Amino acid sequence: MDYRMIIGGLQVGMVVLAVLGGCAVIAQLKFGLWAGPKVARLFLMRGGK
Repeated sequence: MDYRMIIGGLQVGMVVLAVLGGCAVIAQLKFGLWAGPKVARLFLMRGGK
């Protein structure tokens, strides 16, 4: 196993982590857009206390 194989494996791992990180950010944005109005409505119904 030489250094080129190690670096090649690291590059693949970094690409996988970048893709998973991007998916996590998109999921958080979608959840925020879905939950935001519901949470705001809950606070408004309670009188903003």
